[in-house]
Amino acid sequence: ILTVRDDGKLVGYHKAFITSHIHFKSTKVAYTDLYFLLPEYRKGFIGVNLFRILEGKMKELGVKKIYTMTKVKKDNSALFDRLGYTKAEYAYTKYIGEE
Repeated sequence: ILTVRDDGKLVGYHKAFITSHIHFKSTKVAYTDLYFLLPEYRKGFIGVNLFRILEGKMKELGVKKIYTMTKVKKDNSALFDRLGYTKAEYAYTKYIGEE
């Protein structure tokens, strides 16, 4: 977990799981679980810096690849494009629980 704070106040975070790649056991990867910034902190480079710091920390931990996603309704593709991420897959979900 990586946090973003403003004078001690929590304003954002990134949470990821680090594990071996499912097909390449010798490769350490990180899978993003959650990331968030309060709306008033989404301007400028705060989000970019959050991910740049994250990438540095992941490198220190021996991670070779980061997997992250963005919501269709809250698309952050511009952020990931700016950071040099490559669009690799389309993911689909279907709710099959009871209403």
